[in-house]
Amino acid sequence: MRRTTTALLAATVLALAGCSSSGDSQPQPTVTVTKTPKLSAAEQLQTCVDAWAKAYHASTDPTETPAPCNELSENDQTKAQFDGLMKRNKENIQAGQDCLTDPTCTSLPVAP
Repeated sequence: MRRTTTALLAATVLALAGCSSSGDSQPQPTVTVTKTPKLSAAEQLQTCVDAWAKAYHASTDPTETPAPCNELSENDQTKAQFDGLMKRNKENIQAGQDCLTDPTCTSLPVAP
């Protein structure tokens, strides 16, 4: 019994000695978690307007609300959708005017 107890004690001491940290081990790296900053209400609205403009450029009648608009109220979503359509229209008008003043532009079918 004494031998078993001594052997068990020695095994425990050796096991614990193997688990202890030594001066040679590397320190654990520090993990930094970066949170995405929260946008202000005006920035959220503008992001939604830009998303709608992009959706209107891609299709004449987008059927899905862009993801950046999901956090907005229904009233703000409607405003952003309208503003996005107006932004797309202004960009198209500007692109047309730029093309009309550029003699090498061929993107608009202009009759002579």
